[in-house]
Amino acid sequence: MTRAEIASVLKKTRMTAGLTQTEAAKSIGRKQQTLASWETGQSQPDANTLFKLFDVYGASVDEAFGYTKKSTAPVETEAEGLSTDEKELLKGYNKLNKDGQEEAHEHMEFLLTKQKYLRPEYIKSDNSKELA
Repeated sequence: MTRAEIASVLKKTRMTAGLTQTEAAKSIGRKQQTLASWETGQSQPDANTLFKLFDVYGASVDEAFGYTKKSTAPVETEAEGLSTDEKELLKGYNKLNKDGQEEAHEHMEFLLTKQKYLRPEYIKSDNSKELA
């Protein structure tokens, strides 16, 4: 990951937390100028400071920087009771990166809005049940 990419993650995470540079810097005992230099890629925080900063932001360092731990358990043991097709879908989903998984979620949400793709028991009528 480049300095510019790290800087971008730092700025995006702070802004998502709804904090100004001054507020975030004060929370970790640093100057606003120091935080600004991290967010422009001129310098970088040390690891301990990075974790303190993300605690202030209420965010995960791993998630912000795109790290996801691979499960060591096979999908089949985690997916007991699923059909073969369902297991294959789960395997494919687990192969996707974060962006791919978000795209899959968007497709699913779209399909769930179309009655022609729903099982009969989930099609809304005046007095039918809601989607589970």
